[in-house]
Amino acid sequence: MKSRQRAGLKAMPLARGLRLATSPRTCAISTATPSTPVARNTVSPNYISPSDKYPAQAHALVALLQNSIQFVPATNLTFEDDAKMAVLRPRKVVRGNETQRQNTRRRATEHISNKWGTKSTPPLPSRGMDNPSQLCYRNAVLQALLHTPKFVNWLEQAHPTCTVPPTRHCVACALHAVSVAYWGQGNVRRALTNFQNVAWRAGWQHDGQQDSHDFYIWLVAKLREQLSQESRVLISMLTIETKSIIRCPRCKRLSTTHGPTEPSFGVNPPANRSSHLIDLVRATFSRDILSDVRCGDATCKHTSNRPRTQCITAAPDLLCIQVRRFYHDFRSGGTSRPRKNSQRVVFGERIDLSAYLEGQQLRTRGLQYRLVAAVHQIGALNSGHYICVARGPNGQWRELNDDVVRRVRREDATDPQGKGKNRSELTPYLLFWERVEREVADQAAISDWNFLE
Repeated sequence: MKSRQRAGLKAMPLARGLRLATSPRTCAISTATPSTPVARNTVSPNYISPSDKYPAQAHALVALLQNSIQFVPATNLTFEDDAKMAVLRPRKVVRGNETQRQNTRRRATEHISNKWGTKSTPPLPSRGMDNPSQLCYRNAVLQALLHTPKFVNWLEQAHPTCTVPPTRHCVACALHAVSVAYWGQGNVRRALTNFQNVAWRAGWQHDGQQDSHDFYIWLVAKLREQLSQESRVLISMLTIETKSIIRCPRCKRLSTTHGPTEPSFGVNPPANRSSHLIDLVRATFSRDILSDVRCGDATCKHTSNRPRTQCITAAPDLLCIQVRRFYHDFRSGGTSRPRKNSQRVVFGERIDLSAYLEGQQLRTRGLQYRLVAAVHQIGALNSGHYICVARGPNGQWRELNDDVVRRVRREDATDPQGKGKNRSELTPYLLFWERVEREVADQAAISDWNFLE
């Protein structure tokens, strides 16, 4: 013991029945009682020496045990005070259970921010776009996409260098140039002219007035075609997948049909009355009856009328809902006449599609969307005009009528055909929604603090 004191080291009790024997050359852990002496240079089963395999760890252990460790209370918070501080802690996103398909989609786009704050941070409010000749359908779609932060950030992050051959005329490069000019005080007219030329050479060879939905479908398909390495990200960000299920009443066999991967989801408003968007969605996913359906099982082959159930298997980050305004009015004699449905459709600023997700347990995660832009069709069937109403990065809503910009109220943006308004003036046609995650307070963090009391 005297030799250990001369070396400047002394034994420290680790726990009941444990004792540390240290010296300049030895460091042994013994299970002897405190009254039992530990011989110098005695090799125990747990012997550690600087000359052995881990000399640095042995010296670090000796240096650590030279100084005693004292525990003091960090705070005297009560449970009520701790509950108040819970709002200041980081919040976590509730994901719940999700299918493998949806999990793959989420992981494909989780590196892309859905907030303004990257190099594309808009310094100014929303801007207009020049319309030289019947290009309002194009301007409305581009303005809607440019007001979606996740799509703008994808243009900035995922396409820094072009890998498309020059002969194929990269649409993403031209669209990125429009985004930089639009939010960076650049020459928007020049960028739009270049985009139109690139789109023409890439396959959009249409003159005169066109449909905004047709242009949006073409644009997404062209981006997926040219950017094959980004196809998975584009599918996860812009397309929706659905499926229908039919059950045989005799053999209980389930017949599943997966729908195509579409960049938009269409609803049909009634032609004789006003409606709400969530009711139109419910009608689309409601159970309908199919007549004379034959079972696919070779041992059954039962034919009967069967209900069909539809659900969403994979949801996008940016959802486009098309309110189908154009239909054919069939008359007696077999003739039909195309018409436009200008009935009022109320949609609000948020929509919850959780009830239509695949599986009962998956609905606990939720599927909520927030409106970012709406493309409206003004006028008649064959002589109309398209404008965009979008929420800017500052939270204010703007009506973007080509190069004319004016501020509108939120109520006018979400219900442009409300009471006292001209219902034939603005008819919502394309609604763009961004997905928002359902957040809750971190209850686990609250319970972790209770041990201090």
